Amino acid sequence: MYPQIKANILFEDKSLIVFDKPSSMVVNDSNTSPSDTLQSSISIIKDEDDTSEFSMRSGILHRLDKDTSGVLIVAKNSNVFEKLKEQFVKRQVKKHYIGLNFGHLDDQEIVIDAPIKRDPRNRMRMCVHSDGKNAITKIILKKNIIIDDQHLCLTDIYPHTGRTHQIRVHTSSFNHPILGDKIYLTKAQYSLSQTIVSRLMLHALDITFYHPDLEKNMTVTAPLPKEFEEMYSKYH
Repeated sequence: MYPQIKANILFEDKSLIVFDKPSSMVVNDSNTSPSDTLQSSISIIKDEDDTSEFSMRSGILHRLDKDTSGVLIVAKNSNVFEKLKEQFVKRQVKKHYIGLNFGHLDDQEIVIDAPIKRDPRNRMRMCVHSDGKNAITKIILKKNIIIDDQHLCLTDIYPHTGRTHQIRVHTSSFNHPILGDKIYLTKAQYSLSQTIVSRLMLHALDITFYHPDLEKNMTVTAPLPKEFEEMYSKYH
């Protein structure tokens, strides 16, 4: 059904699909990425003559940054799309990420409550700003580790809101940026992180939502990328 897709399917029924998006895949079509995106691969999920949000987005309900991997939900029809969209708006969908961050965390759990907006000095970035939209992220320490004399931490991350680059902005503002982040690391940090890992170390591990047709809560989990498997097997 999806001959060109480069993402594994974690769950599928007549109502929706949950993909495991790989790192480096762009989710949505845009002027800069008009093809070879997840959306272009599933363009069958729309009506060419329909201008509804469901059709224009090919059923894609939320976004993952290009270099972030993991779970992504796509609705197959407008009814399911609208019902799931409402869950996202009401923050009833629970998202769980894992990360590898610079620095050691002193606290087992922290909550970052800081508004986010587009960085006026660099349109490619977002930033914490008093004029931004509210954004809340909970971070739980899994383990502090040391690699090549660098203090790092493996973390569980739970965004309570869904702002653009939210996790990356919040962790960076808290001085614990994600390894492999081309946008939010300094040049020195990015160069250093490339000696440890070759990708952005942020993965959407699982997502929990209420299936509108099955009428039950369900959680779908994406397998650990090999880079995280290696870290966990060695240090966790």
